[in-house]
Amino acid sequence: MGTRHSKTMCSRFIGSLVGAIVGDCIGADFECRPFVDTLHLSNFLTSMAGKTGRGNKVSYTDDTAMTRSVADSLISKKAFNASDMAMRFAEEYFQNPGRGYGANVVQVFQDLHVDRYADVYQSAREQFGGTGSYGNGGGMRIAPVALFAMNDTEKLIQIARDSTLITHTNKKGYNGAILQCLAVQQALTHQHAPSVRLSREKFVEDLQEKMKKIEGKLDDANKATKASEEEAKVKDVKTQGDPSSKDFFYVEYLQKVKTLISYGDVPRIKIKHVLGVGIAAHRSIPTAIYCFLRCMEPVEDLRNIDHGNALARTVLYAISLGGDTDTIASMAGSIAGAYYGIESVPSMWQDRCEGVECATSQAKELYHLATGDTCTCH
Repeated sequence: MGTRHSKTMCSRFIGSLVGAIVGDCIGADFECRPFVDTLHLSNFLTSMAGKTGRGNKVSYTDDTAMTRSVADSLISKKAFNASDMAMRFAEEYFQNPGRGYGANVVQVFQDLHVDRYADVYQSAREQFGGTGSYGNGGGMRIAPVALFAMNDTEKLIQIARDSTLITHTNKKGYNGAILQCLAVQQALTHQHAPSVRLSREKFVEDLQEKMKKIEGKLDDANKATKASEEEAKVKDVKTQGDPSSKDFFYVEYLQKVKTLISYGDVPRIKIKHVLGVGIAAHRSIPTAIYCFLRCMEPVEDLRNIDHGNALARTVLYAISLGGDTDTIASMAGSIAGAYYGIESVPSMWQDRCEGVECATSQAKELYHLATGDTCTCH
């Protein structure tokens, strides 16, 4: 790998993990709001810039805590090890439970601890009447897998699926995480020059082609999900709703992303209605991808705080939509960071967000594992 290309790719590795952190840290303050206007965002950024000292950094949430565990496990084992990753998830939670973890994933961690990690998939399989969770908890932490398996898409898909199954066994949950992982990989490996911009239409079409193969394949986890769903229906068990079992679920959501992108400036209420901003994987991961692609161009709603930085624009636009702001901004930030590199993450954000130094170190380790080279940038 040439020196120039090595520095560019190294920058993208760091950009992806740091982009995820700044999205999480900045987005956390606005979670669950119906919309976030630019005045509130501007005031928050001004306040954030005024923070000084290590003790006054903006804190990260469970999104980053679990992302760090994924990266640590891959780096330590140099491969996916389900028991090790599950143990890191649980130990991180018990050491610092105040990061905003959801009740269902906490139950998984408690079960893992009690059962001494005998079967790291059992607790998640039993949730929601056996149908499993389809929340976005897999997608929010998956960026390190995209870096680790950058050059091997089949390996990437397998690790993304298996690592997500520790907490989310519904096919919408793990397929959503796979989609997010593929989006980070595509942004990371896209060869671009300042004068040649990524084709947004082709970016979506490439994801659609990959997801057609994934969603069209009935793997063991998918079979188990279908069987559990049928059993739950017979028992009239109340689950998370959304009984849809379309084979090409995410392919159709990606088509919505493609259509919305073609419209240009779309009112935020339309994005919330069509794509969603919730905690379900299918109502947040396509939205994160849309935010990345939409924000390659200026956004009218952000005109008062847009300073020409597409990565910052991506994160702020994702937050402005409201809803699950920290997770959607984190996922969008990881894709944008993989494309634009660490140089595009505002220096003030890097200085003020907790965990950036650790993310930088982990990205360099993952870069070495993926390429065999030493990361010398940043």
